[in-house]
Amino acid sequence: MMTAWVRSLAVLAPVWAGAVVCASHGLLGLVTRGPHVGGAHGAVTYPVAGWTAAQKHAAALGDLTVFEPWFLLEGVLLALAGRQFLRSPAARRRWTVAVLAGIAAIDVFGAPLSAAHLHVAVS
Repeated sequence: MMTAWVRSLAVLAPVWAGAVVCASHGLLGLVTRGPHVGGAHGAVTYPVAGWTAAQKHAAALGDLTVFEPWFLLEGVLLALAGRQFLRSPAARRRWTVAVLAGIAAIDVFGAPLSAAHLHVAVS
């Protein structure tokens, strides 16, 4: 028989991972797409060969106005859903700290990679 702690972990682990990845994606995307739209065209690399500067600008603008805010909102909503699942104020504080620490870890690692035009891919 599963204990309540194991069941909670089974539910909250994927929610935590989703919240951290989505919020990190949104924050890092806003930080990298913003300078590109502002004129720093080296801030974002697009793997599509043959794109004109106007096409790259339009893609960055679309990312900045639609996709990245959506990822950030999705991450915040997942974090709030996971937090609501917990009952005690101490558990909710630990959850909030864990989510913020995960977001900070990914963004601190991802920002220099993005600035250096390096990518991490999972295949």
